[in-house]
Amino acid sequence: MFISDLFLSASQSLRRTKGRTALTMLGIIIGVMSVILVLSIGEAAQRYILGQVSSLGSDILTLQNGADREEARDVPTAFVKETLTLTDY
Repeated sequence: MFISDLFLSASQSLRRTKGRTALTMLGIIIGVMSVILVLSIGEAAQRYILGQVSSLGSDILTLQNGADREEARDVPTAFVKETLTLTDY
């Protein structure tokens, strides 16, 4: 079979089953649009988060009072300090 015969057979089959062809095309279009949408949302979220983090700057230290000892058990003891004084600044 030649390639032209294959294209002729395919086009005849598509013309005979117009409803199935239209639904298949619609499914492919919706699927591609869904993938593009999910990837776009992920990229936008990543850019937003990176922008927020970079706006903090590198000279910022965030301290939180009252952390549970259970949560902080994986932190090395060299980094744990009970109170802060002016000499720590």
